[in-house]
Amino acid sequence: MTLPMHQDAAAASVFRRTMMLLLLLLMFSLSSFQSVTAECPGGCTCYDEVFACHDQELDRIPDRIPPATKELDLSYNEIRDIESLTHLTELETLLLSNNNISEVKNGAFANLSKLQTLFLSVNKIDNIDIGAFNNLTSLKVLHLDYNNIHKIDSEMFKGLTKLNRLYLSNNNISEVKNGAFANLSELQALFLSENIIDNIETGVFNNLTRLKELHLDYNNIHKLDLEMFKGLKKLDKLYLSNNNIYKVKNSTFSNLSKLQTLFLHRNEIENIETGAFNNLTSLKELQLDYNNIHKLDLEMFKGLTKLNRLYLSNNNISELKNGVFSNLPKLQILFLHRNEIENIETGAFNNLTSLKELQLDYNNIHKLDLEMFKGLTKLNRLYLSNNNISELKNGVFSNLPKLQILFLHRNEIENIETGAFNNLTSLKELQLDYNNIHKLDLEMFKGLTKLNRLYLSNNNISELKNGVFSNLPKLQILFLHSNKIDNIEIGIFNNLTSLDSLSLHDNNIHKLDSEMFKGLTKLNRLILSNNNISEMKNGVFSNLPKLQILSLSGNKIDNIEIGVFNNSTDLEELHLDYNNIHKLDLEMFKGLTNLSTLYLSNNNISEVKNGAFANLSKLQALFLSENIIDNIETGVFNNLTRLEELHLDYNNIHKLDLEMFKGLTNLNILFLDHNMIRNIPPGTFDSLTSLSLLQIDHNPLTCDCNILLLVNVLKERSDVLGDYDLSCNFPVEMREISLEEITENNFNCTSPDVIVVPENKTLSVGEQLQLSCKAVGDPEPSITWAKDDIDLELGKRVQVFQNNTLIISKVERTDGGKYKCVASNYLGRKSFEAMVNVNGFGGKRL
Repeated sequence: MTLPMHQDAAAASVFRRTMMLLLLLLMFSLSSFQSVTAECPGGCTCYDEVFACHDQELDRIPDRIPPATKELDLSYNEIRDIESLTHLTELETLLLSNNNISEVKNGAFANLSKLQTLFLSVNKIDNIDIGAFNNLTSLKVLHLDYNNIHKIDSEMFKGLTKLNRLYLSNNNISEVKNGAFANLSELQALFLSENIIDNIETGVFNNLTRLKELHLDYNNIHKLDLEMFKGLKKLDKLYLSNNNIYKVKNSTFSNLSKLQTLFLHRNEIENIETGAFNNLTSLKELQLDYNNIHKLDLEMFKGLTKLNRLYLSNNNISELKNGVFSNLPKLQILFLHRNEIENIETGAFNNLTSLKELQLDYNNIHKLDLEMFKGLTKLNRLYLSNNNISELKNGVFSNLPKLQILFLHRNEIENIETGAFNNLTSLKELQLDYNNIHKLDLEMFKGLTKLNRLYLSNNNISELKNGVFSNLPKLQILFLHSNKIDNIEIGIFNNLTSLDSLSLHDNNIHKLDSEMFKGLTKLNRLILSNNNISEMKNGVFSNLPKLQILSLSGNKIDNIEIGVFNNSTDLEELHLDYNNIHKLDLEMFKGLTNLSTLYLSNNNISEVKNGAFANLSKLQALFLSENIIDNIETGVFNNLTRLEELHLDYNNIHKLDLEMFKGLTNLNILFLDHNMIRNIPPGTFDSLTSLSLLQIDHNPLTCDCNILLLVNVLKERSDVLGDYDLSCNFPVEMREISLEEITENNFNCTSPDVIVVPENKTLSVGEQLQLSCKAVGDPEPSITWAKDDIDLELGKRVQVFQNNTLIISKVERTDGGKYKCVASNYLGRKSFEAMVNVNGFGGKRL
């Protein structure tokens, strides 16, 4: 359709005006973009109201920072002076940490009345002019930590009327004078840790009426004056640890009625006056550990009615008197470990009705009185290990109905009276290991119906009688290792239907009866290593359908009956290393369909026959190191398609069959070092497409044409060999020459040449057929035989001898046909044929 002339002109006019407008807009946007990018130095990030130039090796503050900037990040540079900031009147956050600033001059932050957060940490500041912060009337957070500040002048923080948090840690401040913080009425957190403060003048904190958190730890404070903390009415946390305080006087903390956390650990405190903590009615946590406290006075903790956690470990306390903790009704955690406590008066813990955890380990306690733990009705965890306790009397824990964890290991316990654990109906974990227990009485664990973990290792137990564990239906972990057990009665584990892990290693067990593990239907882990077991009979593990880990290492096993693992279908890890196993029967591992790791190292295995691992389709790691293996039949690893790790090191292997590692496409690690391997046929490792580590050092390798292919492969994959250097051992003239230096020029390699060919023969049924074939070449050719173009199947009647001569005894009519001798190496192959006629065979006579 054609438009009228006047309409066409109007449309053209509109189009021209539109295009002109678009062009103007484009020019304006480009000019704006150029001005923004021009103001942002290379390597910096500038967007909205943020200007970030951190870690750019700047030695000065950049010019032309946009006046509207609210956040300026110049951290991690080499800036020395603070300047060029007066025009940034909108700035709220300034980051100048990790620079080389040594001084903060008066006027440095002039006009920054909106600044709220200032980071000056990790610089070299040793001087701050009076009035430097005067104009920062909105500042809430100031970081001056990790500098070289030596003193705090009384006017230093003048003007910071809204400051909330002040960080001065990790400087060289030695003294804090009165008035230093006089202008900081809004301050809530003050950090002065890790300085060298040894003097704090009285009244220094007077005006900090809103302060909640004060850090004075890691300094050199020796004493706490009575008026030191006056005015800190809202203080919630006070950190005074890691100083040199030696005494805490009466009323030192009398002004801190809101204090909830007080850290005084790692000082040199040896004297705490009565009344020192009197007014701390809100205190919940008191740490006094790692000091030199010798005694606890009866009134020491008076007034601490809300105390929840009290740490007194690592002191020199020798005695706990009756009533010492009587003023602590809310206490839940009490740490007294690593002292010198040898006497605990009856009633010492009487009023601790809220206590849940009591640590008394690493002391010098010799006996536990019957009333010692009276009143601890809510106690959940009791630690008494590493003391000198020799006896547990009937009823000693009868007042602890809520106890779940009881540690008594590393004492001298040799007698446990029947009923000692009677009322511990909530107990889940009992550690009695590393004692001097000789026998387990039948009623010893009566009442422990919820016990989950029982540790009895490293004692002198020699016998386990039937019924001793009959009261432990919930037991999941039982450690009996490192005892002198030589007799385990049948039925001993019958009621342990929940047991998951049983450790019996390092005992004197000689035999495993077929009913020994009856009832352990949920057992997952059984450790029997380092005993004197010599034989494993069929059925011994038949009652363990859930077993996944079985360790029999370090025994004297020389006989494993066929079928012993038949029911172990869930087994994933089997340790048979360090035994006296001589041979691997073909059905030995039948049933282990889920086995992933098999340890057979350090035995006396000399041969590995085809089929030995036929049932282990899920095997991932096989350890056969340090045996006397000199023969591995072809195909022995064929079914191990998931194998990732194979250890054959430290054996007597002389040769590697070309088909030895066929099918091991997932093999990642192969150890063949420290054997007697001289020749490695070309292509031996071709199927190992996933190999990342091959260890074949310390073998007497012969360097000839045969090894050239391996050399070329290893040059391409040098990372596979690790850090060691392979070298020749034979011939003598090449000894110690590195494989990396070998090339084709070192040898005269030739393809096969048959020098003795098989001859046509005619013979009668019953006679012996002998065909000869001999070939030369370098590398030495391998010779194979075929009949009618099918590889010969060798057996008792059909044999190929070492000189490659084929002999078939008692020839049958079906033995007639075409025989072929094939000689091959990696450079080529040659074959020769011979016709054999047997009388009565219908073939053509020659």
